[in-house]
Amino acid sequence: QSLSGLLEGGSIVLTERGDVTEVPRHPNFRLFGSMNPANDFGKKDLPATLRNRFTEFYVDDMEDRDDLKILIQSYLKAVAPGMQVDNIVEFYLAARVEAAKNLTDGANQRPHFSLRTLSRTLEFTKRIAKQYGYSRALHEGACMSFLTQLDTKSYPVMKETIKKHLQKG
Repeated sequence: QSLSGLLEGGSIVLTERGDVTEVPRHPNFRLFGSMNPANDFGKKDLPATLRNRFTEFYVDDMEDRDDLKILIQSYLKAVAPGMQVDNIVEFYLAARVEAAKNLTDGANQRPHFSLRTLSRTLEFTKRIAKQYGYSRALHEGACMSFLTQLDTKSYPVMKETIKKHLQKG
């Protein structure tokens, strides 16, 4: 709502900084927004008066293997250049299937594993691979992202899925 004045074509006052002087809107001002659907706990839809000012594009979850490979390789190219990422793709897709069919979280609901969950795993892997090695970093990242919300019955199922796809030997 604090952007309303700016969106109306006027100006904005940066009260968080303690300013009282208006900052005028540049003639070429553009605002791009991104938002996940308000179907998770604690999320709300944008007010209709603000939402109507945007053009909405719904982007479905990525499930194409080739697209997932590109995403994973872009995250891990610095820590494992040229590596095969098929095992990570297969793990992610298997985790989503398990979540939809067999797993429950601590609130007895189906967990939602999305690109955000995968991205957390990959970001963690990228950050700690230098200290612990790539394989351990990937394993720890997957455990952190995919196990923590699960109940005690689902935990071993996902642990086995991680082991099957991400541990060699």
